[in-house]
Amino acid sequence: MKLLTISIAAYNVEKYLEKALTSMVCSPTAMEKLEVIIEDDGSTDGTLSIAKKYEKLYPDVYRAIHKENGGYGSTINNSIVLAQGKYFKQLDGDDWFDTENIEQFLNWLSAVDADFVVTPYYNCFEEGKTELVDNCKALKSIEGNISLVNSCGNIAMHELTIKTELLRNNHISITERCFYTDNEYTFLPLMFAKTVIKFEKPLYCYRLGREGQSVSIEGVKKHYRDAFSVAEKMYKAYEDNKEITGEIDAIAQKKLCYITDTVYTYCLVVSPNREMKIKLKEFDEHLKRDYTDIYRMTNVIKKVKLLRLSGFLTYAYLREEVLKKWK
Repeated sequence: MKLLTISIAAYNVEKYLEKALTSMVCSPTAMEKLEVIIEDDGSTDGTLSIAKKYEKLYPDVYRAIHKENGGYGSTINNSIVLAQGKYFKQLDGDDWFDTENIEQFLNWLSAVDADFVVTPYYNCFEEGKTELVDNCKALKSIEGNISLVNSCGNIAMHELTIKTELLRNNHISITERCFYTDNEYTFLPLMFAKTVIKFEKPLYCYRLGREGQSVSIEGVKKHYRDAFSVAEKMYKAYEDNKEITGEIDAIAQKKLCYITDTVYTYCLVVSPNREMKIKLKEFDEHLKRDYTDIYRMTNVIKKVKLLRLSGFLTYAYLREEVLKKWK
């Protein structure tokens, strides 16, 4: 059995994939603990041939999987089924790992048994600037109760390594053909985790500023409807599992507020027209009617509260404010 499975979501990333795969080439002792599943999600460029090259070079580590395009969630779902590692971690095909730290992480992970492992990460901007991100400064490298994550900020996908059996046993499945599903991945398993530990060194190097990324204004205009779908799935999961979320309720609320803020922000960004305002108002009414507790907790979001208090008359003003910050 392997210690760690890395699932790589790879769609038309021939320009970047080599860097991602090379970043995990370290000592033979460390690499024998590693499994890398490269999920070629129906690419039309040279992504698959690069994946196969590494599969040939390191047949005990890299696995090249070619599948029809199913979106980001489908690559994670497929890898969870195939994974041989005790732990599971995700990597985008245009991102990479800190090679020195991934080797240390693999050696350290051998003595760990926590459900959740949290690590800092780097934001890496196209112009060369690097920024360290640590949303869990209070966590220590000693295993503790999952309630410790309540002290964290909004934990990102890049920070998480999760026990594979936790994902499988609780039937964690990510929405397919959908953007913004990193919110699902960081939320759904959280409700079933019992223990957490931190590895202090950053692993993940997250590329920012690439044309076509879903967090750009162009990406938001194309995919904003997906944020509604992801929010709905998270709301339902929270309501369905209230009896087991007590220990992590603070972080759960942060995540629900984050995805709600995302929905409202994206609607404001996409369009100033009346139809979009009506769509958002209907969503808010649905939230109030069907998810009363979540409606109340999301009143802490300034723009959401202003929209509600004004009967959505502040829509145009808030749109301008959001666009100023976005730029």
